[in-house]
Amino acid sequence: MSLRVLVLCASSSAATIVAIRVWDAYISPRLWKRRMRQLAIESGEPSVLDVSPSNVAAYRRGGVALIMKDLKVSGLPQHVVEYFGQLLIARGADQAFRTKMELVNFKKVAQHFQKQLEEIESNLSVFAAIAYCDPSNPEAADKEA
Repeated sequence: MSLRVLVLCASSSAATIVAIRVWDAYISPRLWKRRMRQLAIESGEPSVLDVSPSNVAAYRRGGVALIMKDLKVSGLPQHVVEYFGQLLIARGADQAFRTKMELVNFKKVAQHFQKQLEEIESNLSVFAAIAYCDPSNPEAADKEA
């Protein structure tokens, strides 16, 4: 091989590497953002790129069905999406999401019971104050009645 061929190969390889780095760093993220915004507009939902603490409640969350929906619109081949869905179910992700929902519901019920018990406790403390009898002087309670 001549020196000229080696220089051409090296410069071609370097140009390819630079082109790939430019694509990965600048062009691909912009295309991805554009695609995500277009998908959000088509579905009538807010874009995930605009999420903030003030608007996070507007987004749907949780569940394998939502993950599968996102995977289907991601552009991955259908067989990869199906495999990943089966893998999620086989690994118990679906059950984990359902368990999480049940735990959140249980927490709400427990909080409701706690509020009711606090009300009962305050009523009982009033009744106890009215019916209090000093254990060292039981005759005093009989005289007051």
